[in-house]
Amino acid sequence: MNNAVTVSKRPAWVSSLLAVLVVAYAVSLVGHESVVGTGLAVEIAGLVVVALGASLARRGWRVFGFVVAAAGLVVAVGGIGYALASLGRPPAFLDVLPGLVGVVLVGLALAPIRGTGSRWSLRIGVGLAFVAVLASSVLQETTGTEQVLAGTLCIVAWDLGENAISVGTQLGRRARTWSIEAMHGVATLVVAWVAIRLSREVAGIQAPEATLPSLVLLVLAVLVLTAALHD
Repeated sequence: MNNAVTVSKRPAWVSSLLAVLVVAYAVSLVGHESVVGTGLAVEIAGLVVVALGASLARRGWRVFGFVVAAAGLVVAVGGIGYALASLGRPPAFLDVLPGLVGVVLVGLALAPIRGTGSRWSLRIGVGLAFVAVLASSVLQETTGTEQVLAGTLCIVAWDLGENAISVGTQLGRRARTWSIEAMHGVATLVVAWVAIRLSREVAGIQAPEATLPSLVLLVLAVLVLTAALHD
């Protein structure tokens, strides 16, 4: 008789959900327009449906689960299309487009679709969101404060996603890991807050305008936060 317990090694759901919400909020900070927020909300709703479909497929409802996941992906992509169509012709949407795509990639990286999650998709998704933050300084009137906050949140989302994959691989999705994930999330936010405060204090960003020094400081803040999280 085989008493072995099968461990579902999928990304932990608490950190996964937080990672998607945080990267979406970062993109919304530089998107400004309300239609960007609406598009992001539709994207997240679609990603939740994708995760539901993937779970159904893994529980034996393969065909039905695939249909549900495919429908969720269509909804998520529809959210991107809605935001872009509402913003108008280029270059109106060129800055937020990478961010909108990045949110979908982060969601797909952490949804229980295949294997233990995709670190590559997570990194590319967060990277695209960060590109949107940088592009917004050129194409929009994004303030230095918004840039630093959004850029730092991109790294927070990356760290949460990495933690979701690591915890899921080691303990499995069905294990009670919410307390571990919550502690890690709080620690990450504290480090992020310190990085933001240091970047502002060192550079003396007081003016609301987005300037070259603020961009440089944003990159430095991200590097400091990344180094701190890796330690």
